[in-house]
Amino acid sequence: MATLKPFLISEDSRAQADFYVGALGGTINSVMTHAQAPEPNDAIKDKVMHLCLEAAGVTIFMADSLGPLTHGNGISLNLEFESAAEG
Repeated sequence: MATLKPFLISEDSRAQADFYVGALGGTINSVMTHAQAPEPNDAIKDKVMHLCLEAAGVTIFMADSLGPLTHGNGISLNLEFESAAEG
């Protein structure tokens, strides 16, 4: 059976993650900024490249947007399968 893992893009993913943790319980498991990338860009070094949180039994991935957000372009839905054959 596949597991759904949403990936949310927002202007401030840390604040959004803090809201979800407060509202749903759970924990932020990891945060990686652009400063930690192999070739960091100083202009976006503090922006979140990848954040992982677990709340209400759901894993949610998040990142900060690098450009303007419009209605509908801030989410990707990913399915994780236990094996390639199942996928």
